[in-house]
Amino acid sequence: MNKIYAILFLSLFASLSASAQLSGNGYYRIKNKATGKYATLASNEMSYEKVVDGIGGRNLLDDTNLNLQLFGTSTGTPNNPSTNGAYPTVIAKMGCYLENDIRQVDDGALNTASVFYLEKNGNQYNLKGEGTDLKTITNGQYSTDNIKVDFPGFYTNIKSVGNNLYNIYIPVSASTTVKKYITINATITVGDYYFCDNAGTFGVEKDASTKEEAQWYIEPATTFNVKPLEKVKDNAGHYYTTLCVNFPFSIPSTGSTVLAAYTVTGKDAEGNAVLNQLSGVIPGGTPVILECSSSDEATNVLNIETTAPANKGCADGAVVSSDGNCLQGRYFNAPAATYKYKNYLNQVSNPTTANFTTDGNKLTNDKNYYRVLNCVAGVVGFYKLKSETATMGANKAFLNIKDMPEASPVATAKRFSIETSGETTAITDIHQDAGKNEVIYDLQGRRVEHPSRHGIYIVNGKKVVY
Repeated sequence: MNKIYAILFLSLFASLSASAQLSGNGYYRIKNKATGKYATLASNEMSYEKVVDGIGGRNLLDDTNLNLQLFGTSTGTPNNPSTNGAYPTVIAKMGCYLENDIRQVDDGALNTASVFYLEKNGNQYNLKGEGTDLKTITNGQYSTDNIKVDFPGFYTNIKSVGNNLYNIYIPVSASTTVKKYITINATITVGDYYFCDNAGTFGVEKDASTKEEAQWYIEPATTFNVKPLEKVKDNAGHYYTTLCVNFPFSIPSTGSTVLAAYTVTGKDAEGNAVLNQLSGVIPGGTPVILECSSSDEATNVLNIETTAPANKGCADGAVVSSDGNCLQGRYFNAPAATYKYKNYLNQVSNPTTANFTTDGNKLTNDKNYYRVLNCVAGVVGFYKLKSETATMGANKAFLNIKDMPEASPVATAKRFSIETSGETTAITDIHQDAGKNEVIYDLQGRRVEHPSRHGIYIVNGKKVVY
């Protein structure tokens, strides 16, 4: 389903790339001049059907002034739709969604949803991010038996205001077909709408080019930071977290405390998850586990590669997955309890407003098969979420144990335990070399100085895999 939030946010980024005078394509973040906050694509709840239907779309034929009802372009104005008719417009309705779907954050480097790929199209740009793109999601239709509204899909425009600042805007228009006494075809041109950040809330305004809230800096996105889970720490003092992003990335050869990235290829004979260490550029849309030697996000740096994003979407509760990988991921998460949209109900007879909550674009936890990374009683592994109603996290990965294949790991492969039916299977992380002061026993209770073959051993009272 087409999401208009992308009209605004995604176009915002596309235009930013233009403002950076790109000769080609690349990854960028944007920061508002007035607030210093970065825009992020946090959800994709808005759709043309919700927007048009929310302003009384099924009753539009009760009034001949379709232009005003839809866009406020006849005798009213888009920012003051109550003039002549008290009908909220499409633009007004969009704002209710935008402030939730597009969220401003203080630190773009720590939020992967702030990274967008700007793809040039003539003098405009298409924006790609979080598994979707602007042109595609802004191309759609709303229709009933007697009315049809076609949105053509939009690219972005930008305008320099000096000092490396830019206005970001889109020209909004739509084609309509109305069947009442006769069939009428018309094109409605709404005008240029500027992206704004008003006190940390994203929105759009017409004729706002001179406002600082409508001026944006462009920042090339070359790196990002990750925050490991401090609780998820193995016996070697290493920390872990998961990641799922749509853009390709790599681990810097120097200057970063990110040590490795892993997929999960299956389970071994003891039922433990077998991790496969990746190398080089990790393609976008690959859910991974990250291993770090520090819990400080400032030093856990990853490079953003220049190749195009994967365009693996996860709309309507879908998962992000990669071949040969038992990990799955999400870009979006369910909204908070306070996440509400304004809903314009029965506008012809009752021009009042009401709020309604939404489940958002979420993936609900499946306690039978979904496991999340955690550390329980000193054992790093994949465990059940406690809540029946929990949802899978944004830009995170989880393990799906359904139909998990058998894996034959090499001796150096790392493995994590899996909680199956209420109990943890066995192991924590792997020590490649035993320390001089470690006391090692095999499973038959015999002490060994140096394990000679792959298997499970008791090291200082804890189960470890060699």
